[in-house]
Amino acid sequence: MSESRRSFITKISSLFLASFASGSARAELAGKQQAPKIVALSADNLYARGGKDYEAQRQAAVWQAIKPERYPDLIVRASDEADIVDTVNYARANKLPISVRCGGHSYVASPLRKGGILLDVSGMRELTIDAPKRQAEVQPGVISAEFSARLEPHGLGFPIAHCPTVSLGGYLLGGGMGWNGVNWGQFACFNVSAVDLITASGERIHASENSHKDLFWAARGAGPAFCAIVSKYYLDVFPRPQAITSSTYIYKLDALEEIISWLEEYKAKQSEKIELTVIFSTSKKEQSTEDSNKRQCIISAVCFADDEAEAAELLAAIAAGAPKKACVYCAEYQSKTMQDLLAASVDVIPHRHAVDTLWTSQSAPVLKQIGEHFLESPSPETHVFANYRASSTLKPDAAYSVSAPMFILSSSTWAEQKNDEECLRWSDGLMERLQRYNEGAYVNETDFIRHPERARQCFSESSWSRIKTVSEQYDPDAMFSAPFDLG
Repeated sequence: MSESRRSFITKISSLFLASFASGSARAELAGKQQAPKIVALSADNLYARGGKDYEAQRQAAVWQAIKPERYPDLIVRASDEADIVDTVNYARANKLPISVRCGGHSYVASPLRKGGILLDVSGMRELTIDAPKRQAEVQPGVISAEFSARLEPHGLGFPIAHCPTVSLGGYLLGGGMGWNGVNWGQFACFNVSAVDLITASGERIHASENSHKDLFWAARGAGPAFCAIVSKYYLDVFPRPQAITSSTYIYKLDALEEIISWLEEYKAKQSEKIELTVIFSTSKKEQSTEDSNKRQCIISAVCFADDEAEAAELLAAIAAGAPKKACVYCAEYQSKTMQDLLAASVDVIPHRHAVDTLWTSQSAPVLKQIGEHFLESPSPETHVFANYRASSTLKPDAAYSVSAPMFILSSSTWAEQKNDEECLRWSDGLMERLQRYNEGAYVNETDFIRHPERARQCFSESSWSRIKTVSEQYDPDAMFSAPFDLG
């Protein structure tokens, strides 16, 4: 072993031992009367609890402004697959759990656990595109905006996340609900053709429909319950729509009944090329008032068409039925680019957030309940999104297994810590109010930390059972934590 390698191992030993300077961990070591085994880590960026820059790294691992009181013993920032393998081997030798952060965009900070190792792979951002084959290879740290921009010169597209800074790793692992998703396979994970991954034993595996089928199945939708670490995704990409066009209608909230009546009639003929969303929000001009009439309902229709004629035809069906008299703002047939769509999300900065989701088939009563509850929202920055899905049929060969004709995303947003209790209570109240219509949840944006029972709602019974079976086979010691055992 080289002298530099010996020095590095000594450094890791000192760093890790420093993380046991308090509480039960120190007592446990004292009882064993021995230090953890030392297995070399090749990562350059290592941060032990209590050490320099540790807290900055810990807080940076959480996208939103609420920073949970959960402290890993060691944070490792991986730069390549070898770093992942070294970290897994180190963790196994020292009987430490590992959680993985791809980009830190989880509202509930699911990668941030109590103790163990937080492995940050957000720096792994290699990306290659084979345009003639319509295939791409991406590492988990590649973000949506970057992927879209690299695909554009080739005339290609992918159902990327609605927010430009979302990393593909966690997004794909949890399903991936993105732009033009219904038209491009429902969820992004169904366009994963293979994955490279590292198991709890440190083995490197290429999983696909032809090899390690069970791991390939789980990698498409298991989310935080996945029993390995993905180092690369192999993706099928698509010809980019030639005419991305949008129509937007804004109404006062008291026009909701008329809007629902129209949408219930329209949804039966909705094209898979139309992304139709009802957005409950508060008028920016009037956020300082408490007048309930300032609460508004936005109808957003984004069309991903093959040409302008098709876009005009598809959006004309919406224009013909949209209530005009009650409309306070209208912008129809607006030409867009993918960059335009992503740019609209840039102002969603990380304030304090309470987020939860729900799948339902009962769109009309759900919208009515949301409208009533939205009037009680304590924060003018709160939004509730109701997305009509032209199809909710899923592929049977992936861990992702829950969908319905309507998807609800509640995002209560506020700036001050003093408002935490009030805003969290409002968010929980909405989910309680909608519970009778609940047909499932979406793992990437569901609060299964404060409400552990919600984790189970993100999967069908058979999928949940199989995830646990695959985990027991490939991760028998629960190195990557038992499903949703987040502490």
